[in-house]
Amino acid sequence: MWRRVVSTTLRIGGRPIFNAALGLIRPSVERIGQDVFHERYTVTLPVTVYVYGVHSQVTVHYQPGTEITVHATLRAAFGIRLIVEQDTAGLYIIAKRFLVAGTITRANFTLIVPPETHILAQLTPGTLVFDEIDGTLEALPLHHLR
Repeated sequence: MWRRVVSTTLRIGGRPIFNAALGLIRPSVERIGQDVFHERYTVTLPVTVYVYGVHSQVTVHYQPGTEITVHATLRAAFGIRLIVEQDTAGLYIIAKRFLVAGTITRANFTLIVPPETHILAQLTPGTLVFDEIDGTLEALPLHHLR
C-alpha cells in the first residue's frame, strides 16, 4: 500500500517526477552551455580559409568584397575550444573538443566569404555546405585521416 501511494504521488502527468523535472530544466541547461561567436575579418584577396572541426557543420555563403564573416554557434560550449586566427596566408578556424566533456559538443559555422576564397576543411566528422553557388566549384579528392 505504501509503495503504491508514493509512486502515485511522485508522478506528474503520468511521468515520474524526476523525468518531468529534467524536461523542465533541459532547455535551460542547453542555453547555458551554448555560446555564440561572431566576428568580421578584412582580408587581401586571394585568401585561404582553413577550417578544422570535430562534430561540425560549416555553411559557406559567397558575397563579393574583402571581408570574411565568421558566425559560430557552439552547443555544449564547455566541451569545445574555438580558436580563430588571421595571418597573411589566411584565416584559421579551429573547433577542438575536450576529451571528457567533448562527446556532446557540436559546432555550427556560417562563413560569408568572397568568391575568390580558397577553402580547406578538415571535418571529423562533419558537414560542408556551399550555399547559392553561381559558377564552377572544384572539389578535390577526399583524403581520409588515419
